[in-house]
Amino acid sequence: MKKTITCLDVETSGLSAQYDWIIQLSAVKFDRETFEVIDEFNTYIKPAGEYEIHPDAEAVHGLSKEFIEKNGKDLKEIAPAFLKFIEGSDIMGYNSNQFDILRIYKDFKYAGFEFPVEGIKFYDVLAMERKIHPMNLSSVFERYVGKTMEAVSYTHLTLPTNSLV
Repeated sequence: MKKTITCLDVETSGLSAQYDWIIQLSAVKFDRETFEVIDEFNTYIKPAGEYEIHPDAEAVHGLSKEFIEKNGKDLKEIAPAFLKFIEGSDIMGYNSNQFDILRIYKDFKYAGFEFPVEGIKFYDVLAMERKIHPMNLSSVFERYVGKTMEAVSYTHLTLPTNSLV
């Protein structure tokens, strides 16, 4: 285990891993023992070449193409600083192993940089939460009703036939 953990998050121009790009890269590095914040990193990235920001993505993160054109930096400029920032840290995020890390890896590779994966532990908080609180019907039922589905009698339940779709 490393002494520090870096929590990271990306905002992208859309949800396609193949066609969309990172437009904001943010991270906070903290001490694993004390949870004291050690450093912060935040930058806007102007994708290389032609790109659009999908309206649904903009509605979520509020970053317009005009804003990115004005405030974004080339990934080739900021990649060395970000790689230095995460050096010596494990990585954590929310849905990060399925989204953020894959986008960072792809975009960094496209810009000519290798995003390190050897010797780093990647903690995905969403994946951890799903292990602790599974999202299957019986687990959700028990969390909300306080009883297992098997313990509840359904013989008194009737549905009107016109409500079935």
